[in-house]
Amino acid sequence: MFRFFYLILIIVSLIFTIGVAPQALASVVITGTRVIYPSDANEVSVKLDNRGNNPVLVQSWIDSGEVDTKPDFINVPFIITPPVNRIDPDNGQNLRIRYTGDILPTDRESLFWLNVLEIPAKPSSESNENYIQMAFRTRIKLFYRPISLELDVKDSMEKISFNRLDNDTVRVDNPTPFHISFAKIVSNKKEIDGEMVSPYSSLDFQLPNQAGNKIEATYINDYGAMKLLEYLVK
Repeated sequence: MFRFFYLILIIVSLIFTIGVAPQALASVVITGTRVIYPSDANEVSVKLDNRGNNPVLVQSWIDSGEVDTKPDFINVPFIITPPVNRIDPDNGQNLRIRYTGDILPTDRESLFWLNVLEIPAKPSSESNENYIQMAFRTRIKLFYRPISLELDVKDSMEKISFNRLDNDTVRVDNPTPFHISFAKIVSNKKEIDGEMVSPYSSLDFQLPNQAGNKIEATYINDYGAMKLLEYLVK
């Protein structure tokens, strides 16, 4: 069954590349834009809602970055139930995610991805109209967060720094145990699209040197809300 669903996903990916707009057609909505899994939790739940007019079949799985790998070939320390389910119109389904106990770093967050593949129902057999059946895949971040981390995630933003390496390059340093997701970075009307900086790492991006040393960085918090902060480039 997984292989059948994945074949549909490949076909849809090809359809998307020729200009079909899937956003207007998908009906399953995930509550939240990210999942936080505290290391002391027995499990966490993610709510799915079908806001369309027809029942859909949903397949869900977790990966650690293998965006193009088939679900049955992915090995992650999580179990998700139900992996396949039907959701009727105006109804919902809770996905239950359980950590299996495999060893993960205790000094920083670990990043995984929750995938939700929506497959709409076939039209009535009485219909003679031609149709294209498309599947829609949504992929959001799942952060496994050790409770032993002493720093609070909100306080971590105060430790982020921006340093100019040369006239065209700025480096953002993240000395914290959290993944920092920026929606955008702006300096003197020059805008950089969203970037994520891994724990205890840095990221370089192109931002030509202009008058002024202020950077406006919009980051995404645990609840998916965007928060604007200002930094001075060193």
